[in-house]
Amino acid sequence: MSSAQIDAYLKKTSEPQRSTLNTVRKTLRKLLPGAEEGISYGAPAFLVDGKAVAAFAAASTHCSYFPMSGTVLTKLKSQLGKLQASKGALKFPIDLPLGAPLLRKLIKARLAEASAPKKNGRVTAYYENGVVASRGGYKDGKMHGKWEFFRKDTSLMRSGSFTSGKQSGTWRTFDRQGRLVTETEL
Repeated sequence: MSSAQIDAYLKKTSEPQRSTLNTVRKTLRKLLPGAEEGISYGAPAFLVDGKAVAAFAAASTHCSYFPMSGTVLTKLKSQLGKLQASKGALKFPIDLPLGAPLLRKLIKARLAEASAPKKNGRVTAYYENGVVASRGGYKDGKMHGKWEFFRKDTSLMRSGSFTSGKQSGTWRTFDRQGRLVTETEL
């Protein structure tokens, strides 16, 4: 996947949609600086840690924003104003890009959804800008197994293990350059 795919998509899009979607793309790039650009389900998309979290497309009479979730738009319905929304798509005018405040809310809701703890299995939590905040597993609704915690600059801050929700084993804390600062045995 690459930004070249989005470039090619937009090159085939007529005005004023092209300019409108280019503005949306630039805003998404600022809000998700570490995201990968590509195509998902035929639409230009931004992927965080391999998961599509935002996409957009042109139609003959409108533009669309896709939060890549069936629940985000329902949760934010009261904040969408007069924009038309279905379960998975938000329609907006061909000549009026979505603003940064609304895009920020949509992304925040999508990342929160992707970060939600699970009863069992692996989960990745994200900062609002799409940077990974933590990674680990759950067992019976409690943190379990190896976990890693990251700073907003993407550097590893801390790593260790949990057993049924309690820290266990060796925990390591690192500085921003990746050097070991402390090691604690629990």
